[in-house]
Amino acid sequence: MEIVWTQLAKASYFEIVHQLAEKWAPYELKIFVDTTNDVLTEIQEQRAISNSLFDELEIYKEHINDSCLLIYLIERNNNNLFILCFSSTMLLDFYRKG
Repeated sequence: MEIVWTQLAKASYFEIVHQLAEKWAPYELKIFVDTTNDVLTEIQEQRAISNSLFDELEIYKEHINDSCLLIYLIERNNNNLFILCFSSTMLLDFYRKG
């Protein structure tokens, strides 16, 4: 399965990394980056069991850590994994309650 990063995914990921770099120690930032890569590999190899956000569209969420989510879409007919964005778990909870 090929991983395709959308522009929003790139922007949101690098924004999170930038914010964490200002607040966290370098080894903590490395853990975040490594965890993100591990999660992407698990999804790519279809080992992750993700929570569906929209079943009919095959849009899923996967926790990177307690405060960050990866939101992605699987396009099975072309065997693509589109990374849609990275988001705060608090933001997703806010929209769900709204």
